[in-house]
Amino acid sequence: MKRIALSHPCDTKDERDGFLPEFDTLCGKYGVRYYVEDEAFLTDLFPLSLNQGKYNVIFFRMRPC
Repeated sequence: MKRIALSHPCDTKDERDGFLPEFDTLCGKYGVRYYVEDEAFLTDLFPLSLNQGKYNVIFFRMRPC
């Protein structure tokens, strides 16, 4: 897995938060963590129309110590 990945952008916090129980299960299974982002994740990697006004979850893997 990449060290960081984004969920599919959701239109509302409630929609995004509905996935959190499944994210907990999957992250526990694969040793991945996630961060719930309440502000639009705007970068040059995606068109503004994809993430502006949307809600994401950022998945990440910690480096071993």
